[in-house]
Amino acid sequence: TLMTLTITLYIIVFLYGIVIGSFLNVCIYRIPEQQDIVKVRSHCMSCGYQLKWYDNIPLLSYICLRGKCRKCKTKLSVQYPLIEALNGILYVVIFYVNGGSVESLLYCLLTSALITLSIIDLRTYEIPFGINLFILALGLIRVGLDYQNWLNYGIGFLAVSGFLYLLYILSKGRAIGGGDIKLMA
Repeated sequence: TLMTLTITLYIIVFLYGIVIGSFLNVCIYRIPEQQDIVKVRSHCMSCGYQLKWYDNIPLLSYICLRGKCRKCKTKLSVQYPLIEALNGILYVVIFYVNGGSVESLLYCLLTSALITLSIIDLRTYEIPFGINLFILALGLIRVGLDYQNWLNYGIGFLAVSGFLYLLYILSKGRAIGGGDIKLMA
């Protein structure tokens, strides 16, 4: 039935969301440390144990391992399942609101980037330039898909980032950081 198909679609979207959420956790920990986010296998931050594939199943592994490393039993951060679940839930919400569209895909990727950026910024007070570039690429794709409204996007770009830049200059950088200006642009 249509209802079964819809529920199945949302389950698939949620699963994609939690898998990407798992990758976000890698980015959140490794980007500030300037570590490789692709080539280095996931490992316990305490003992260095290289996680097996079954130790790395989003949400499920954390629950099965009771939030502890399989080898050294060190307690793992609750951030892991929270970020995975948040990303999965937000993907479902985005698809519910926007349907299966290119915009939904762009919004999901933007949401993941903003989650990653927010946690890194919260911890380090820095916004990684690479994440800003990724968001810029998503924005350019969005403008390309809606090119007839490019002027509105340009006005939004200048109005928000221009105001924040002015605030930055007037406060001599105390009110807002340069990364925030780039992000809002």
